[in-house]
Amino acid sequence: MIFLNSGFTYLFFILLIFLLLVIIFLLFLPLYNYLFSKKNFKNKIYKIIYHYALINDFYLINNLELVKDEEVKAVIDHVLFSNKYIYVIKTKYYDDVIDGKKEDKIWISYDKKCRKEEIFNPLLLNKERCDRFSLYKHLDRTFFISIVVVNNNIKLKNLSELNSFNSYICKIKDLKKLIKSIEKRNVSKFNTDSLDKEVKDIAKEIGRL
Repeated sequence: MIFLNSGFTYLFFILLIFLLLVIIFLLFLPLYNYLFSKKNFKNKIYKIIYHYALINDFYLINNLELVKDEEVKAVIDHVLFSNKYIYVIKTKYYDDVIDGKKEDKIWISYDKKCRKEEIFNPLLLNKERCDRFSLYKHLDRTFFISIVVVNNNIKLKNLSELNSFNSYICKIKDLKKLIKSIEKRNVSKFNTDSLDKEVKDIAKEIGRL
């Protein structure tokens, strides 16, 4: 009969505990990544837009409230004023499988148990924000580009078919590429002085200056 000495037994238990910790870590890593990415979703998009505005010398206003008759009618996550367009950007994180067409008022969300839930089409909602922004500030609607930014791991059917000339839904990883492609359009640029005045007026109105 062979007896393990106390030193070997101690080492064996240390290795066993280490292996258990590794297994637990590997099991919970996907959950941690999911929770972390969801929690930091909005902040990640903000950093991308802020950096893009900074290097291109564009104006950026975050959390812009559209107020009429002393009532908040809509809140825009980010408004990016470029040389050619005004980008109205909404951030939206989706856990479930999403199905819908760009003209549908209601989309369908399916969870892991295939239970259905009706959700409002974010494209139409953001286009409505553009309409209100244009109306309230007396700005030409053709200057506005609506973008809904979603998580990279979204399960959205026919994503590429949902976009149109001035309304888009895109993943985080494609946001800068999308704006760059739109900025390449052969259209007239804004008057610099007029744009500067308009943005400063909006900033003063919401107390940012």
